[in-house]
Amino acid sequence: MYFSTLNHDYYDHQKIAEVFAVDRRKDKTSVTTVAGNLSRLKIQAALKQVSEKVKQSGDASNVVNHQGYAEISFKYEEVDYNKTEFKQVSVRESSIRVEYTEDGCVLRWPHVAYAEKARELILDCFQAESESDLDIQEVSLAHIDDPSLVSEFFTLLSHDIDGFSLVTVTDVYFFNPNKSSDDEDQIVHIDKASLKGSGVTHSPELKNLQDQGFYIWKIRWQSQNAAEGSDIYEFEAQLSDPETRSEVSYVVLGYYEKKPYGDEYVKTRKRVSKSEEIRVGKILEKAINFAFSSISSSGEEGDE
Repeated sequence: MYFSTLNHDYYDHQKIAEVFAVDRRKDKTSVTTVAGNLSRLKIQAALKQVSEKVKQSGDASNVVNHQGYAEISFKYEEVDYNKTEFKQVSVRESSIRVEYTEDGCVLRWPHVAYAEKARELILDCFQAESESDLDIQEVSLAHIDDPSLVSEFFTLLSHDIDGFSLVTVTDVYFFNPNKSSDDEDQIVHIDKASLKGSGVTHSPELKNLQDQGFYIWKIRWQSQNAAEGSDIYEFEAQLSDPETRSEVSYVVLGYYEKKPYGDEYVKTRKRVSKSEEIRVGKILEKAINFAFSSISSSGEEGDE
């Protein structure tokens, strides 16, 4: 038994904080491909090591092995002192899916700081389990110097998803890589810009921004399955850092269900199931790789 001179004590404070702390944001997915001398047993052993290290740091972690893949989960707290008292501590849960391949594995991880550190720890443990250097690949546009090719990547991505047709592009975010000069006559310098609406990729404003050297670094669009009368899916893809053009990540935001009669769709977007998110996500990853290969080839031809 204990006594408190306040209306609420420490335990009341913690209980209230937990109620407000749940963060339900939908994180984007990043993909890391690992190839080399890495068997399933070695992968599982490495993930177990990572889980134990996370537990030692005070966070919760667990590894579950499935048919064809393993999943390592984490539960941790994030603190943001810019928020109100009961919302400063955010309880987060995330997981990294490790899918086995013939020559290694593919990591699909939420693009947040905690998961990125966990991914680095996983790769270190993978390397320790392997008898030779691993080949680690991620889609990054850091080597693409031509701004038009960076924009072309996102244009190709939104247009060339296997089994889907583009309905409309609703949001486009631009970055200006040109640094502000020391010219005293230059009063205004814009680093970022965005366009929102419907069919924004066909707008004259988009061409105007691209003519000034801006390139697309983030895009949101809607696509429909090729099957007649299907629902409309909404996707988003972006670079993790618009300036360095590193790491492409994506998210299947959800879908707009088609009404039983007519050509109308419900206005409220629904979340996709986990299995559907993975299925559609893999299709989107193929489109990302295709767009990446296309602009990489164009960049090489331009250098000749």
